[in-house]
Amino acid sequence: MKQGVTFLVISLLLACSLISCTAKPQEPFVTGSIQWETNYKHGIKNAEETGKPYFLYFTANWCGWCKQLNREVFGHDTMATTMAMFIPIAINVDTNAQVAQDYQVRGIPALFFVSPDGKIKYEYQGDRSIEDLTTKMKTFLVKLLNK
Repeated sequence: MKQGVTFLVISLLLACSLISCTAKPQEPFVTGSIQWETNYKHGIKNAEETGKPYFLYFTANWCGWCKQLNREVFGHDTMATTMAMFIPIAINVDTNAQVAQDYQVRGIPALFFVSPDGKIKYEYQGDRSIEDLTTKMKTFLVKLLNK
């Protein structure tokens, strides 16, 4: 009996250590000087605690348009300055399909501005230029202040 229990305990410990060794931590996601939160729940909690709206960016490693957006828009200082007024959250649709489904994402890249309480959502549909995106972000901030 003791040998059976000992074997079971050792097996469980070995299984747990294998799982913890093979589990990949979430990789940081950085574009230019923007440090994106990659954990949706942590990002939402941060928004609630700070009172900042959050910026959701639905993306994937294989997405060519996302890579272009990272380089041509999110990689610039102008965008980083505007993004500082938001909690930036990058959602990989391949590993966070449920979040993408909750926001009814039909294609990527998809961009959303969301109030800190999650009640006011705006899906950005404009052109993917720094000027247009920062203008829409600032307009969203003004609407939040005037609600």
